[in-house]
Amino acid sequence: NNLEKWVENAKKVGNVYSRWTYGITEIRITLEHGIKLPVGDYVFVKNEETGNPIIYQISYPHYYKPGFDFEEALITTGSPLKESGGIRYRCVGVLLGELIKTNGGYDIEPPRYPIPPMADVYKCSLEMVKIVTEPQDSWKIKLGKNPETNLDVYISLKPLIRQSLLITGAQGTGKTTALLTIIARAATAKPPIHFLILDWSGEYISLINVRELENKVHIIPWWKLVYGSLYEKPETIAPLLIDDPRVTTAVAGLIKSGLAWCARSGLYPLKNNLKVGIQESRGSRKQETVDNAIKIIDDLELGLIEKEPSDDKIIRIEDFLEYVKKYNVVIIDFSRTEDEDIPDYFDFKKSIAEYLAEAIWNEARLNKRFGCVIVSDEAHRLCPEFEPIHPIWHRLATEGGRNCCPLWLVARRLSIVSKKVTTEAQQNFICFNVEDVDRRRVEEDLGTTFAGLLGSLAAGEAMVKSNGFRIPGQVIHVKFDKIVEPASAVHGPEDRFKAMAEIQ
Repeated sequence: NNLEKWVENAKKVGNVYSRWTYGITEIRITLEHGIKLPVGDYVFVKNEETGNPIIYQISYPHYYKPGFDFEEALITTGSPLKESGGIRYRCVGVLLGELIKTNGGYDIEPPRYPIPPMADVYKCSLEMVKIVTEPQDSWKIKLGKNPETNLDVYISLKPLIRQSLLITGAQGTGKTTALLTIIARAATAKPPIHFLILDWSGEYISLINVRELENKVHIIPWWKLVYGSLYEKPETIAPLLIDDPRVTTAVAGLIKSGLAWCARSGLYPLKNNLKVGIQESRGSRKQETVDNAIKIIDDLELGLIEKEPSDDKIIRIEDFLEYVKKYNVVIIDFSRTEDEDIPDYFDFKKSIAEYLAEAIWNEARLNKRFGCVIVSDEAHRLCPEFEPIHPIWHRLATEGGRNCCPLWLVARRLSIVSKKVTTEAQQNFICFNVEDVDRRRVEEDLGTTFAGLLGSLAAGEAMVKSNGFRIPGQVIHVKFDKIVEPASAVHGPEDRFKAMAEIQ
């Protein structure tokens, strides 16, 4: 009988009102004088036949007052009327579903008939909100709290694995901190999720300080993976070899063919091996093209291909996969390079990241006892909107979930990230405060209903849309818990300049 008591004791806050039509999925609400509801709050109307609550979430709250021209005329004469009698507080209710009591608890079903005109609108109790938001799955983690209700917000892990995840927001809004919380809790769940983090700026190495992850985090400097990759996939070095103004399209193609020949022959791409590969792969190309390609290779001052590396410098791909299986979190630190023979060049780093992502994909696709979430920030550099992207990122975004190797991306500027990737990840979408151009992209990709729930968010707060909530695709306002800060927070701008001042 709890449901009947909740409905009976609920506070009436307003009525359904529309100038034209009354529907189901969205309703227009006018609140009683003195009552205000924030975006993301929960209300319900009663099903006239069953008495069950049909629950809606508040979107687009606004004040409305008629007589724009009259008001402006009063302002210009210095006599504005500030009485509240004519002001109306309106909002839109977005349907969550009808709450129905069953023998085993509660179900949520879509209502079959439109909401009648002038229907009373009531505020949901905390118990009702918890029922319609918290997932029933036991394999779940806590994200933080809902600022409207102060209830803990939980999310089921299975949908986060079954589909990719996208996090976006302007700089300083809390994207990295939120992702660190999700990773730390998912990596210590039962069973724990395994992660491969492509850390381009060194922000995620702070996970090593999380007590629950002691001895479960392993950091690999990216340059230690280079030599092994050149044995198994010499093509990863291509960005270094063709980054020369003398390289034409034909020469670039020939150099890549030479690298592919080294791969087929099982040879490390030393200069001499590569020149032989170029000769063997020339096909119908002109001798001038061959000569130019060989001259460019001869002129390169690149220690990486001058001599074969010693065994202690090589991490094979099978060793890398063993690290992923052994540790809950493996971080590839791309933020610095300590080997003087390896250039600190982003396109080359990206080539290594693609090589590792392909290894995870191949292992997950063939091994039913293996899974790993691939995480990367700098989404606009891996998956740019206006440039070609490597097929592995699109494959992970579209098919990674069904093979237990989804792609989790962080995008500071959503408007310059490939739609091919983002549209696949927006079933699990975490949106912090965004710039106007990115807000338009959010509305374009997810529609006006979601965009209307964004409002103005404080740092650390986001609107989270996920199939991991009680209702698939539900949107919940979350103030994320902070388990650990990004590594850069330890040495922020103020601390750096303070240290310099002390030296002076």
